[in-house]
Amino acid sequence: MPSHITDPNIPTIQEVLAPPPNALPHGILVSPPRVREIVEKEKAKFAHEFADDDTWGNMTDSLTLQHHFESLGYEVLYRHAPEGPEVLAVGFDEMRNYVQGMSIEQQLRYKIWAP
Repeated sequence: MPSHITDPNIPTIQEVLAPPPNALPHGILVSPPRVREIVEKEKAKFAHEFADDDTWGNMTDSLTLQHHFESLGYEVLYRHAPEGPEVLAVGFDEMRNYVQGMSIEQQLRYKIWAP
């Protein structure tokens, strides 16, 4: 039976291809024009089914975060803001540090986006 040898010194694909989390965008991300176009198109098709602004805000946030982080493999801690999602932390370590010491009630105010 063949055995698999793994070398812990070989970096992961994420470590090679993606910049570190602290080098990625943080703060409020304004939605790019393409995201706004997609949301407006969907609103026109489905406004009768999804009338509340939360639906469209969630869609806009998700697509904006996808635009910035999809290919990088990091989870993102954020909260909704009228201008766009506010990125609070990127990647496990930043997220853990951000919520450390917070109560569960405080942590539940935030959302996590995952690629």
